[in-house]
Amino acid sequence: MLTRLLTGIALPILASLGVAQTTWFVDASGTPPGTGTSDDPYTSLQYAIGRATTVAGDTVLVRPGTYFEHVDFLGKALAIGSTDGPATTILDGSHSGTVVTCENGEPRTTRLTGFTLQHGTPTHTDPVTGHLLGSGLYIENASPVVENCRFESLDRAEQGTGVFARYSNSQFIDCTFSNLTGDGNSKGLGAAFRDSNPRLVGCVFTNLVYAGEGAGVYLLHGVASFQQCVFVGCAASEGGAVYVGSSPAVAFEDCHFAGNYADVGGAIQALYATGNATVVGCTFLSCVAEYQGGGLAVRGALWRVVDSEFKKCDAPQGAGIFADGGQLEIEASRFVGNIASGAGFMTRGAGLCVQPSAKVIVRRTLFDQNAIVHPFVGSGQGAGVWGAAVLDRCTLTRNQAVRSAAAYGATLTNSIVWSNQPTGLSSTTTARYCDVEGGAPGVGNLNADPSFTDPANGEFTLQADSPCIDAGDPAARPDPDGTRADLGAFPFEPAP
Repeated sequence: MLTRLLTGIALPILASLGVAQTTWFVDASGTPPGTGTSDDPYTSLQYAIGRATTVAGDTVLVRPGTYFEHVDFLGKALAIGSTDGPATTILDGSHSGTVVTCENGEPRTTRLTGFTLQHGTPTHTDPVTGHLLGSGLYIENASPVVENCRFESLDRAEQGTGVFARYSNSQFIDCTFSNLTGDGNSKGLGAAFRDSNPRLVGCVFTNLVYAGEGAGVYLLHGVASFQQCVFVGCAASEGGAVYVGSSPAVAFEDCHFAGNYADVGGAIQALYATGNATVVGCTFLSCVAEYQGGGLAVRGALWRVVDSEFKKCDAPQGAGIFADGGQLEIEASRFVGNIASGAGFMTRGAGLCVQPSAKVIVRRTLFDQNAIVHPFVGSGQGAGVWGAAVLDRCTLTRNQAVRSAAAYGATLTNSIVWSNQPTGLSSTTTARYCDVEGGAPGVGNLNADPSFTDPANGEFTLQADSPCIDAGDPAARPDPDGTRADLGAFPFEPAP
């Protein structure tokens, strides 16, 4: 990020840009064309870049103002940054071309820091489809680092209105993509990455409406990483926030998804993904799908969801997660208050919906207060879990459905099924070493109040007198304290 000028004179320090060979200055309020010094700055950023004296390794510092121009790095590994940040330093494309272009092999030492990019119009086209690409930033065969930039008020591109990148290992840090609009043909209003390996850290995608695929981000062919990113109010036909195409791998860590919408995959749609993926420490809040997967819709390869929460999401099938195929592993996660609703559509699995072709394993996970509302005739079971998932050490409680509110068609071990309405498990669900209200056939099963610590306030740890302590399968892996497995998602932790 930027460190402000001392005494307002001449030497800003761009900590994120590093030490450069030469520093040039740009100020729109100067006397054109300028010589690039602090006292006589250039008045055009593109003029500064194009000078023969501006070479790879140089830093270009841009003072506050609105710069009506189209910026091309021209293959130079430059560190271009504003002295005052994006609120006061604006690159304006005047609705006549892409705002910034980076397409001549610029390496990761190339940086763009602290600008607002606005009023760009896509001028690059896909050679096969003819689609217009990249209104704000167009990247091809280059890998810049873009930090603390805002992408807003840009004309619609068919792919990547904010950013389009191809054959790139670019990074985006603390960037914001907001208030961009599209239509059913749009892919990636915020950003579209094709044949690329992007890394996004601390980026915000908000109010991006409407795209055919991935209003926030569209991914196709590449390895992508998202850390501490936020997606709010993104809407598309498929993948409201993120659309994962046939990408080899993708990772989401500590990301937040809220109020996103799609026909399938309200937050993330990955029905055509071919690679492994991880979702760690993420939250999915009030995300909605018209059909499947309010939070997440997946198929193919292996998806691992760890320490994540799906809360108040809504979809007829799999309001939390819809697993249509492939392998899915869920661990130490929470499905709370999700709703499967939709008259005229088979409603099932408000928390988790598993199709026959999917292999799903769930460990140490809570399913609480998930409900099926307005079920279609013949549906309405498995508010917590619907389908042949394998659950170990899970807690299913306070779920509501027409019947079999906790689970339908699943296999449970070392789990607790309690206070579900009107009933807990279907006849197609098997249970071993479980505590099931009303009882259930199977070895080691109990029918006793689990003695939760404070269920009214969502605290489902076990009290010291719980019959679920040390009641698990003797052959199961011991609890962290070395004793026989407890039942439920939260093992008893004795006082030290």
